[in-house]
Amino acid sequence: MHKSHSIKKLLLTVIVLILANFGVVIPIHADTTNDNCNFHWHTPSVYVQSKTSSKGYNKLFDQAIRKYNQTNTITLVKTTSAGQITFSLKHILPKSPAATDNAKLLGDTILGNTHWESDGTQLTSCQIQINNRDLNQYGYTRQAKLHVIEHELGHALGLSHNSNDPKSIMYPVTKWNSKAKLARNDINNLKQLYSQPICG
Repeated sequence: MHKSHSIKKLLLTVIVLILANFGVVIPIHADTTNDNCNFHWHTPSVYVQSKTSSKGYNKLFDQAIRKYNQTNTITLVKTTSAGQITFSLKHILPKSPAATDNAKLLGDTILGNTHWESDGTQLTSCQIQINNRDLNQYGYTRQAKLHVIEHELGHALGLSHNSNDPKSIMYPVTKWNSKAKLARNDINNLKQLYSQPICG
């Protein structure tokens, strides 16, 4: 994690390795913690904003929002401006992170990138970028695209990877035809996260 004098910036990058023979995507590294504390929003009500005109991806984003709202733990409110979490499409995500991003790249494709900032105690802003070009190029199904968006939105809310449950939306391995959904463990982890006080 990179610390500045006034703000701590974290880049949470879902990094993927495409194995052509098997169509497997492997996110490699994600750092969502501040020492022994996971950053999250001060309140469970968060404003989200889409910055893409794509009808298809907006529908997927709206579906992901509904899935998280149905947990009765977080309330994501759609807005047209000043979203605390923003969602956009970017055809080419960086091949390698900046030196201060605290991430390592392995593989040649990044399907999703979640950059968030904190004041040292709580999340203050978050930007989700989805690599729609490569999702389309590698033949990702609608459900698999939703998986990527739900995974990134989970990171935007403060969730880390869950390597112990292959059914978890936060599991660090996915495929082009993934049918993973927000699982009970994800909901429990979200409830646990937002039952804790902010970092400090």
